[in-house]
Amino acid sequence: MNDYSFIGKEIKNIRKYQNMTQKELADSSNISEQTLRRCEQGKIDTKLTTLANILDALNISVRKLFLDTNGSKLHEINNLFIELNYNLNCNYLKKVSDIYENVKSIDLDKFAPYIQVEINANLKFYEALFLELCEKEYKLALVKYEESIEIYIKNYDINKFESFNYNQRSLHVLIKIADLMTKMNYNINKSNEILCFVYDILGDDSVTSNYLMYILAINNYMSKNYEKSLEYTIKGIDNSKRLFDMKYLDLLFHILSKIYYKIDKYGLAKHYEEKADILSKVICDSRDRLDYLDKHLESN
Repeated sequence: MNDYSFIGKEIKNIRKYQNMTQKELADSSNISEQTLRRCEQGKIDTKLTTLANILDALNISVRKLFLDTNGSKLHEINNLFIELNYNLNCNYLKKVSDIYENVKSIDLDKFAPYIQVEINANLKFYEALFLELCEKEYKLALVKYEESIEIYIKNYDINKFESFNYNQRSLHVLIKIADLMTKMNYNINKSNEILCFVYDILGDDSVTSNYLMYILAINNYMSKNYEKSLEYTIKGIDNSKRLFDMKYLDLLFHILSKIYYKIDKYGLAKHYEEKADILSKVICDSRDRLDYLDKHLESN
């Protein structure tokens, strides 16, 4: 038997996007608040007439509600974004360009407003990623990352980033902005502020937290604040071990050895350098990161 609980979830998503309370939507749909709540939780089968009333109140059609299913246009777009991400990471520039043009040519009017927002934000994000990874146009990439957040958050200001509410996607873009600031060796203090802000939201249980500790460790190393860098590095290592995140364990071991060399603890430095070398031999995707680390850390 098919599971149609996603209908309730989509109704909830759209309601929240439109800043409607359950009571407001229930009243507009001529149903009880309890019925709507159970509908959103997928606990009851929604009658077609009830569904039609809810969708009318949300000002969307049944066709738009069901677009995000296997074989749908939105599903196809999501697959294109996955393919785009893969080709960006592999630096297949021609393929990236073709996919990006395909996505841009899609008629967004066919989609519900909240889906249009998501697609537009993704387009800006991947445009920024292309500029950063492939074109090395860091300043322009920074602008595009901010434009991606602005789609979610009106009147967004990076200088007042703490005062806005973020969804998971915009938080991810915020991290990319901080990472790019580090890569450019530009406004490291702001980068640290952003990363600490995101870390406070995500906590230790997210694999992303290891990435945050990694960038914070680099930032403080570059600022010659070795004590703080050591603090973030050790915290990141402990968390990487707990979450079995070998890639960042490798990178953080590498940073740790650099710090110990700087503070004249050569025995410890050698020990962690050897550990990093062992891990990097079996974790291929960290090698480019290690090259990047060496280039940046040795120049500071």
